[in-house]
Amino acid sequence: MYSRDLGDAIKVLEAALEGHPTAALNETVVVNLCSMYELAFVNHADVKRSLTDWIARVAPDDFDPSCTRM
Repeated sequence: MYSRDLGDAIKVLEAALEGHPTAALNETVVVNLCSMYELAFVNHADVKRSLTDWIARVAPDDFDPSCTRM
């Protein structure tokens, strides 16, 4: 994000979540990723819905899924 490359910033967070979900999955990362989706994609609701579905499969029971703002 700081290098002004939103696409790469999204890829970094997605790779962290996919590669190490137990370590990287927290509400702050998800909120930031969703904010980036809102800035980068016209169809951000579809992308955020996919993220929400993934979170439902891999997140622990105490994870707050409302952080996706869906």
